[in-house]
Amino acid sequence: MGYDLIVLWKVLSHTAKLYLVFFLASAGYATYSLIRVFAGLGNLREKVALTRVERRIANVRQIILLLLLLFGMTVANEVFAWLRAARFLQSQCGDCIDASGLLVAFAFAVFTALVFLHGFQWIASARLQRRASDFSG
Repeated sequence: MGYDLIVLWKVLSHTAKLYLVFFLASAGYATYSLIRVFAGLGNLREKVALTRVERRIANVRQIILLLLLLFGMTVANEVFAWLRAARFLQSQCGDCIDASGLLVAFAFAVFTALVFLHGFQWIASARLQRRASDFSG
């Protein structure tokens, strides 16, 4: 069964929909911040600019951690709702609907995006550390 975004959107709870909107906005901001870090790495000429970039990367790291923690809460909420619905459906019609695939697709998509964000942040941090060692060495 192919998963359509519209079907996924309809199946998710309001909490999960709110999380997805927050996730997209936060991931966009984190990506924008990291792109600015990469673009500005060549122009770092003084220690103050280096400190500012380090703070920006630290903020992105905290955003990614917040997204991960909120995702855990959201998935737990969805699993509890799915278990209640599955128990109800099984008592009503036995073998009607299996929505677990949609839940797994939701989790896979968010974890994939978080992995890419984390990798992007890690690369930016490594380049910044290399640039900082150029200042001190």
